[in-house]
Amino acid sequence: MNAADVTHGLKILGGGTKMWVGVLVFAVACSAVCLWLNDPKNRQSLRDGLFA
Repeated sequence: MNAADVTHGLKILGGGTKMWVGVLVFAVACSAVCLWLNDPKNRQSLRDGLFA
């Protein structure tokens, strides 16, 4: 399976390739933030920064 197969499959689902790339980037960014916030030290530093 290559990128052309994936984008063709996504076009069948609807939407253009750019939309699906945006969805993928958003999902990766959200998962990275969730992983970062799983660490209590990171959560505390975020609280300290926001509510200082």
